[in-house]
This record gives sequence, C-alpha cells and structure tokens, in this order.
Amino acid sequence: MHGPDSNKNHELFYSSEIENSLVFSEDSLKIRQLSESAGYGIRVIDKKRVGFSYCTRESEIKETLKHAASLARFSPKSN
Repeated sequence: MHGPDSNKNHELFYSSEIENSLVFSEDSLKIRQLSESAGYGIRVIDKKRVGFSYCTRESEIKETLKHAASLARFSPKSN
C-alpha cells in the first residue's frame, strides 16, 4: 500500500500458527503441549531502501511501521 509520501510503500504480513505436540510412551499419552504464536511483519520501501520490523500485537502496528521506516534509511539502495 502507498503512504502519504509517494516514494514510500508499506506492506503488512500476518502469520498465525497453532502447534499441538503429543508424546506417547507405552501406549499412553505422557505429554501434551499446545502452543500458539502470531505476529505482524512490516516492510517499508522508501526511496529504494527497505526496512523490516515485526510485532505480536495489533495495537503495536503503528509503532512497528515507524520502526521499519527508520531502519530503511540504513539499508543499501535496491535496483
């Protein structure tokens, strides 16, 4: 998506994963673990420079976008 500055592009990627692990021993369930993870990856392209940042809460997206934009100025220009 395009920001207010026509030289800046922003992309947001959301990923969510649920993992269920079971361990059996001698035909009975010994360990059961359930874990969940989710997060937002943000890429900013500013004047052919790329910055990335990641957060785990939707409420953090705005600040994460600013962080990715600030990192872009340190990356080499892409073609």
